Amino acid sequence: MRAKPLFIMHVKKIEIRNFKAVEEANIDLNGAHIMIMGKNGIGKTTIGKLLQDLLTKNQPSKPLKEGERQGFCRIELSDGSIIHYAFDEVGQKLNIVSNDTTDLSAAQLFKKLSGKGLEFDIDKFLAMSPKPRRDMLMQISGIDLTDIDKRYETAYKARSEANTRLKTQQSRIKPYDEELVNKEKIEIAKASQKYAEAITHNQTYSHKKSKLETIQVESDEVSKKITELQQKLVNLNMERMEVSEWLNNNVEVKENALAEMQKEISESETINQKIDEARRLAEEYKLCERYEKESDQAHALVLSIESEKESKLKMANLPSGVKFTDDGLEIDGLPFESNQIATSRKMIAALEIAEKMLGDVRYLHFDASVLDKDNAMKIIEWANEKDLQLCLERAMWDGGELTYEIIEK
Repeated sequence: MRAKPLFIMHVKKIEIRNFKAVEEANIDLNGAHIMIMGKNGIGKTTIGKLLQDLLTKNQPSKPLKEGERQGFCRIELSDGSIIHYAFDEVGQKLNIVSNDTTDLSAAQLFKKLSGKGLEFDIDKFLAMSPKPRRDMLMQISGIDLTDIDKRYETAYKARSEANTRLKTQQSRIKPYDEELVNKEKIEIAKASQKYAEAITHNQTYSHKKSKLETIQVESDEVSKKITELQQKLVNLNMERMEVSEWLNNNVEVKENALAEMQKEISESETINQKIDEARRLAEEYKLCERYEKESDQAHALVLSIESEKESKLKMANLPSGVKFTDDGLEIDGLPFESNQIATSRKMIAALEIAEKMLGDVRYLHFDASVLDKDNAMKIIEWANEKDLQLCLERAMWDGGELTYEIIEK
């Protein structure tokens, strides 16, 4: 927003002929406030916003009152400068006769007189919903948050994702035995093989033992038939010797030894499971630490961008008590809404915003139809303190022709 101008000007006089709905108007203000009243459609806004429209070069495409051939608008400022706007059925022309001694072009002079304050539509601003109102003020204040908002959105999303990962990972964390993480797992395969070999051995042993008993029975029978089965007896004796020799060289694995083997296998599996679980939890813990670090970094980035954004918003030089929020604006800590703050406070805030952006001409127009007399006077008192000239427009319920009231400072 621009600094306070060195030369302060007000509107001294307004003259209108055949401009839009206004046939004729001659208003001597001499820097005083004006209240323009009457029914709708008779030119209240036309008069009230005339200075704003001319200084911002926002002339209508068809300015001439219907049925007329030519017309003009003339505004005299308190320093003697004249803004003259002439038009007829063929075209229109806007010029300014200024007492400004600086070497400025006409375009630069118009800009110097108006500033951005006269581009600021107070009524439109007050009628907007929160977000568009905020965007309008940022735009007219020259604040561009496109890059910051984009980076903030990316950082905010990254922080949310990092926090989600962290919470998910934290839910998987459980206490574990750190000593088991680096412990070597037991070779269960060897123990299982040893056990299987013992079972096979016992099966063989039982088989051999049973076979010996059978041989003994058969041997007894053969003994009764020594003559017929001598050869067979010889063979059996040889086989018996072989089996006996094997049995003499081997013993049966006892049940308690087998039980110990099974116990060893079971305990080894349990230990290995604990080792696996400890290693898994150790990895989960490392991942949790990583996600926690990422979450902290994402949060720090969001805070950094928020700080950058806040610093940039402070450059807008808003009035005291007015500040930007993510959703709109606040006044004195409350949302910029009629159900939160007094109408007069809301209007004064809008006028303060416009006043800070005015050029040399200290003049503002707004629709005061919703104000009662007390609130209107509060605003006028505030304007007097700011050496600001106001044009208050007021629609009358009972209609009536165009009238105005001069309110001295």
